[in-house]
Amino acid sequence: MSVVAEHAVVSIQVADFAMAEPGGKATIVGSGISVLTHTAGKASTTRFSVVVEIEVPYDLLPQDFPIEVALVDGAGGLVSPGGGQPLRIAQLASVERPQRTAGLSYPREALRGRTRMVVDFAQGLPLPADAAYAWRVLVDGDETRSWTYPFAVATSGAATGAGPVIG
Repeated sequence: MSVVAEHAVVSIQVADFAMAEPGGKATIVGSGISVLTHTAGKASTTRFSVVVEIEVPYDLLPQDFPIEVALVDGAGGLVSPGGGQPLRIAQLASVERPQRTAGLSYPREALRGRTRMVVDFAQGLPLPADAAYAWRVLVDGDETRSWTYPFAVATSGAATGAGPVIG
């Protein structure tokens, strides 16, 4: 087991749109999506972004480690959208010790280094409707510990003529 993966705190979000800035901040719009629509006549889902944030304890920093985000089905198998290659995205994260703010006193154990990975699917993904999936995150290549974010792809209400329900 990786020491980084063992102590990491990982959060995963699916949003309408997200982007990360070089300084570490992120703009996230419409977070908390658990169902993507799959409109009739379209081969792909609506646009969405996946946001992964990883926090590492101060005492383990600085640290370089790989992050992998993969699309999996309900059984945990890799998914190949549109029949192509399995969807796995990896990047090398470099997390430094956070700088203490001059003039403020607080325990350094409260400080954590952070890294963020944002993947935007501007054209959606060609995924069948009426199916369940999850985003799986691996940290430092450690397959004994993973984090998942389940979601579903549904047929749009417009396809059945039902329309939206408000209230």
